[in-house]
Amino acid sequence: MQLKPKQPEKYNGTRDYQKIDNWVASMDSYFAITDAQPPFIFHYLNTIFTDEAATWFRYTYGQEDPSTVTWKTVKETLLAYFVKPNHMRRLHDQWAEARQIGSVTEYHTYLARLAMQLGVGKVNEEEFLDKFIHGLKSNTRTELEFRDPKTITEAVK
Repeated sequence: MQLKPKQPEKYNGTRDYQKIDNWVASMDSYFAITDAQPPFIFHYLNTIFTDEAATWFRYTYGQEDPSTVTWKTVKETLLAYFVKPNHMRRLHDQWAEARQIGSVTEYHTYLARLAMQLGVGKVNEEEFLDKFIHGLKSNTRTELEFRDPKTITEAVK
């Protein structure tokens, strides 16, 4: 079966980790489905990067032989350059400081986004549930503790 994948969005050099991570995952799939190999990887990347990312790519790989440029190498150097060095520390800080300020649904969504980036949640639902309950507003937390939910799904209901 021959798949014809949608081309990934262009990448402009944003340092938003979620956007970078999603873009890289999209590129991983695109190159896997198309079975792209050097030198086509170089030339394709040269068309999909824009703005700061295009400048970075030309500066970093412009003198390289396109037949030696692999997606694995570009991905590693791209992440090293565009992901903020303290990214994981900031995520851990956000996780530690997370508290409900809006609705329960908004708080759950925010916490879930952090958990996915940290690798918490599905891997350790108990830790996620505990964090969720302890970050709720006082009255909501008391009510939820009385219900004693065993899963995050039960807690969010």
